[in-house]
Amino acid sequence: MAKSFSGLLEYFVVTFALKEAGYSRETLRSYYTAVEQYIQWVCRKRSISVENVDVTCFHKDLIRAFLIHLEEDGQVSVSTRNQRRAAIVSFLGYAKEACPLYTNAYVEAQSIKVKKAPKPDKSFLTIDEYECILSSVDISKRNGLMHYLLITVLYDTAARVDEAVRMNFEDFSFGTDNSIVIFGKGSKYRRVYLTSHSVKVIKDYMARTGRNSGA
Repeated sequence: MAKSFSGLLEYFVVTFALKEAGYSRETLRSYYTAVEQYIQWVCRKRSISVENVDVTCFHKDLIRAFLIHLEEDGQVSVSTRNQRRAAIVSFLGYAKEACPLYTNAYVEAQSIKVKKAPKPDKSFLTIDEYECILSSVDISKRNGLMHYLLITVLYDTAARVDEAVRMNFEDFSFGTDNSIVIFGKGSKYRRVYLTSHSVKVIKDYMARTGRNSGA
């Protein structure tokens, strides 16, 4: 295996992260972007080319300076800063196994603390607001009934929009425990239980449209 930085990064992205570590494609894309952003910053900082990047470019002080740069100059959020740190640490964790020269860099990078982020303000729809949205939907129309169903399921399951659009009728279970299995963040599945109102809306939709499979 190539011991150069470019060789390590290529194997990390193409083989290790996706096939061995099992990272989702979204996580892999995010991690690669973070490492690439860091390397571009280091090259500008040291006035070197990418070909000259080596283990010395992953010194703890450099990584910390990069993270500070992101917050102060890049105006990124604390969560983004922490994600960039996690990506660099993940790459170095792989690199030290492939090339022992990176062991100390990995240990030092790990020692950089995760910064505490302020808790975001959470806003929720009140029941009255939720009912106002539903009452504005004309369920006599096919699209209206579809929208009514989608809004009901979103509110009941607290699913993300991208999770909702991937839902299929086959994911729902009706019986003693009415529920749905949702494929979500991190390429993981979770089961969410449904209220009787949602079950009624779903079954009404299935009866009126004659559909019980597919999206």
